[in-house]
Amino acid sequence: KLKKPNLFIVGAAKSGTSSLASYLSQHPDIFLSGMKEPAYYVEDYGYDDWDEYVSLYAGRREKVLCDATTGYLYEPSAPACIKKNHLDAKIVIILRNPIDMAFSHWQHMRVIGNESLSFTEAISDKERAYRKTGEFGRKCKGWWCSFLYIERAMYYEQVKRYLDIFGTEGVCLLTFEEFIKSPNETLDSVTSFLGLDINDFDTRKIKNAGGRLRSKFIRDAIYLREYSFLRKIIPPAARHKIRCFVRDLNKSATKESMTQKERGQLRKLFHDDVERLGGLINSDFSVWVDFI
Repeated sequence: KLKKPNLFIVGAAKSGTSSLASYLSQHPDIFLSGMKEPAYYVEDYGYDDWDEYVSLYAGRREKVLCDATTGYLYEPSAPACIKKNHLDAKIVIILRNPIDMAFSHWQHMRVIGNESLSFTEAISDKERAYRKTGEFGRKCKGWWCSFLYIERAMYYEQVKRYLDIFGTEGVCLLTFEEFIKSPNETLDSVTSFLGLDINDFDTRKIKNAGGRLRSKFIRDAIYLREYSFLRKIIPPAARHKIRCFVRDLNKSATKESMTQKERGQLRKLFHDDVERLGGLINSDFSVWVDFI
C-alpha cells in the first residue's frame, strides 16, 4: 500500500510549527520526514514530483505520517489538492498574533539572507504592491510569497479555505501563545484530535527560534549560495538537516524588536481581519493582547 501523509501542519509561518512537529514526532505513532517542509502543494516551489514526494514516507509503519509545510496555509490551491490526494487527511493550524508573526517572519528572512530591506520599508504600500508582481517573483530568492509579511499574517481567508473543505472536525486550530505557555497540554489536544494515545513529550528544546545573525559567511555557506555544486552530491533531506543545525548555531539569542509606531501601524492593518477570524471560529483571541 502506498504510504503518504495523512497529517498536515500547514502554518502559520514563525508560529511554532517546527517545535510542534518535532515534539509530535516523539510519539511512537507519528512520523515526520527528514524534509520537514516538502512543499509539494506550493505552486512553483518545493517537491514537484509525486513519486519523490511520497518516497519521503515509503515503508513507514506509523499510523500518522506528517507533512509540516507552512506555505500550505497561504497557497490558495493547497486545501483542495490535499483533500483530493489524501482523503483521510487531518489539518493542524497554529496561529500567532499577526503583528508578531509578520515581524518574526521578516526577521527570519533577514537572517537567512533573502531580505535586504528594513521592516518599515518591506511593509510599505509601494513595496507590498511590487512584491505581488511577476517581476519581483522572477528576481527574488525562493518562494515569492515568503516576502509577503502582512498578507501571510491575514489569517481569515486562509483559515476559511481549510474549514470550508475539511470542516471543523477535520481541522485542529491552535495558537502559538497557548502552545508556548502550555506545550504539553497543546500536544495532548493534538494527539487526542488524531485519535492517538497520550504521550510523554520532552518540550525543553525549541526548534527554529528567531535571533540575530552571527556570521554572514556561515549563512551563505549553509544555503549553498557560493557552493551550488554541493547540491548535486548532498540529498535534499540531508541538506535540510545540516542547514537547520548550523543555522541554529549561527543565531544569537538577541532578537530585534519593532518600534511602537510600527506596532501601532500593524494593529490597525490587522484589526478587521482578526475580528473576522474571531467570528469564524468563535474566539475572542484574548491571548493576542493587541486586539483585546
